Amino acid sequence: MNLNDKPKVKYQEDKVNLALVTIQEEDHTLGNIIRHQLLKDRSVKFSGYKRPHPLEPYIEIKVQTNGVKPPSQAVRDACDELTAQVEMMEVAF
Repeated sequence: MNLNDKPKVKYQEDKVNLALVTIQEEDHTLGNIIRHQLLKDRSVKFSGYKRPHPLEPYIEIKVQTNGVKPPSQAVRDACDELTAQVEMMEVAF
C-alpha cells in the first residue's frame, strides 16, 4: 500500500468515552502538544500518545473523557485552541 493511499488522520471510538486518533507522518512534537492541550480540558480523564515504532511514521493519541463531552469533541476543542494560539503567535511576530 502506498503511503498516499492512507488517510492522514484516523479516528476510532471503540468504547464509550474512549478514542484512539492515529496521525500519519507526525512525531513527538505534535503528539505531546495535543496531549498537553487535552489534559487542560476538565472533561478529559486521560490523554496520552505514543509512537509505536521509530521506523513507522505515525503517532497514536488516546483520549478518555468523563462523559460530559465525547472524545471527538475534546480533540476538536484541543486542536481549535492550539490553532488559535499559533495564530496569535503569528500575529505577534
